[in-house]
Amino acid sequence: MLVEQGLIILSNEQRATSNEQRATSNEQRATSNEQRATSNEQRVTSNPLSFPSFVLCIKYSAHLASCFGSVKRVVILLTEHQTAGSTVENMDVGGRLQMIRKMKGLSQRELAKRVGVTNSTISMIEKNNVSPSVSSLKKVLSGIPISIGDFFTMETEEIETESVVYKPEDMPDIGSNNLSLYLIGARSKGRSMDLLKECYAPGAETGPEMLQHPGEEGGVVVSGEIELTVGFQVYQLKTGDGYYFNSNRPHRFRNISDEVCEIISANPSV
Repeated sequence: MLVEQGLIILSNEQRATSNEQRATSNEQRATSNEQRATSNEQRVTSNPLSFPSFVLCIKYSAHLASCFGSVKRVVILLTEHQTAGSTVENMDVGGRLQMIRKMKGLSQRELAKRVGVTNSTISMIEKNNVSPSVSSLKKVLSGIPISIGDFFTMETEEIETESVVYKPEDMPDIGSNNLSLYLIGARSKGRSMDLLKECYAPGAETGPEMLQHPGEEGGVVVSGEIELTVGFQVYQLKTGDGYYFNSNRPHRFRNISDEVCEIISANPSV
């Protein structure tokens, strides 16, 4: 009887030992999986990726998701890999930015204002005088707005679509407050001037500070009245009056009448 009890106790101990061994084996397999996942992430983050490769990964992130578990995980890994110091190289980033900006009807000044940088920063990027970091480019693109993935994967045909005739709904308003500036030819490739339909509500003005920028500008008052200041001279223009001057001279427009003033103007595209 004692022998039988001893055998039962021994069998129970063996089963317990076997269960512990299986549990240990499961833990080892889980650890091994974690190590493989960590190894994959290290390979992604330690091997240099050119920015075109980064963009290609974004474009085919759905396929890569099968390797890393989810598209979100792929994007996180790639974004972490592209540190603040990583730059965008081997691509005409400036030319693409300029085309998309103009397609959206934004001036360099307006885009710079939206993202809190200087006009010269946008200009230098568009001329490819500087190679922006990924984080800097994302900041600039947020003012358009467009994602960094769409920025690089958008087909050229989509960017370069041009029109000859522009309906009112095709003229984006790039003004602010009670001053509307409707841009004609927003999608025109390589546009060298801003042809605008300007609408000044009573009391509207271009701002308290005088404007000053390279180029020349001119226009015709279609309806209403406008006060134009150029340098130290103040002019009162009425319906039918026109103007033309060097934009390097400090200037501003103000509607001091009780009626809406409408102007058709041509300005340098900056």
